Amino acid sequence: GDSHKIVGEFVIEKILHELDLLIKSTLHETPHTDDDIYAYFNGLKIGSALKVKDPKKYDKPISLKQIQNKIAGFTPPQSFRYLREDDPILKPIFELLPKQKTSSVQVDLFEY
Repeated sequence: GDSHKIVGEFVIEKILHELDLLIKSTLHETPHTDDDIYAYFNGLKIGSALKVKDPKKYDKPISLKQIQNKIAGFTPPQSFRYLREDDPILKPIFELLPKQKTSSVQVDLFEY
């Protein structure tokens, strides 16, 4: 079916890389338990996490079919993809997005 959709967007406030800081920051801002977080990062030397702000959920998600009507052969990313207005291949997607007061859309959220 047509389950791939752009359901919203957010702004990246900060990218965390340093593992100890990443774990400490994540523990208080996730629905996962402390044990889950430590198990997830167990044995890793590096990691990354996005601190997001201004999340917006669209009233009407944008379907994969709508995007493929604008960009033939478009395939969705595994979990997310940066949308940049200066990317000529992805620029037609901006015509499908809800009108924004600014043009600073950076990241789209895909629902699976």
